[in-house]
Amino acid sequence: MKDGIGRVPAIRKMESIEPDWATMKREENHRRVRVVSLDPDTFQDDEDGASFFDRNTDPREEIVEGMFREQQLVAVAGPFGIGKSPILSDLAMHVLNGIPWCGRTVQQRPVIHVDLETPGSVYRANLQNIAARLHVPVPNVPDELDPYLELDSLDEPGTKKLWVCSSICG
Repeated sequence: MKDGIGRVPAIRKMESIEPDWATMKREENHRRVRVVSLDPDTFQDDEDGASFFDRNTDPREEIVEGMFREQQLVAVAGPFGIGKSPILSDLAMHVLNGIPWCGRTVQQRPVIHVDLETPGSVYRANLQNIAARLHVPVPNVPDELDPYLELDSLDEPGTKKLWVCSSICG
């Protein structure tokens, strides 16, 4: 529901927050954090005339040619049991070692891997099998591979973090 001048009440309420609360200092450098207004006028061109489509246009470096770039979060979804986890484990091992994947150039990088379906023992066995097939060592955890496996022991740091986050976030 909008108010009399076309604003959503929640946005109007946000605008009324006291400035000393809305602006915080960063401890590391004591600079004020920029508070962004939700006023429609702020979505216009910058002072220098650059529009949204003229800013931040440099392409990010590709990690997997034609598929994944730096600073991307990749999610793969599909029915249970079709092979999402094994394919992503294989892709992760290729990225960890900079080995071309399915004919695509791959940049060697560390990998953060979140898996919510594969039991930890199966995940480990898959990575060991892939490493043997590719003739590469298993990755160093967590320096090269940082796994977050929902179906693993709570003694594992990534699993513990997932469960803590899940309990906090609901």
